[in-house]
Amino acid sequence: MSMQQLLKNLRAQYISELHVKIREMEELLEKNASCEVFYDHFHKLKGSGLTYGCSEVSDVSASV
Repeated sequence: MSMQQLLKNLRAQYISELHVKIREMEELLEKNASCEVFYDHFHKLKGSGLTYGCSEVSDVSASV
């Protein structure tokens, strides 16, 4: 498998599992989690979005 195909597969997996991260954040919202907790989650999404080639995720995360 080429490196390009490997990266494409990793990106697809990241996108397919993104709903789990969103659900985790919804649960935190329901529990009235602190701003620091949300900051940590958005910070991780910002970095992971760039890592997996999903600049849209990073852009949205950075704007929050």
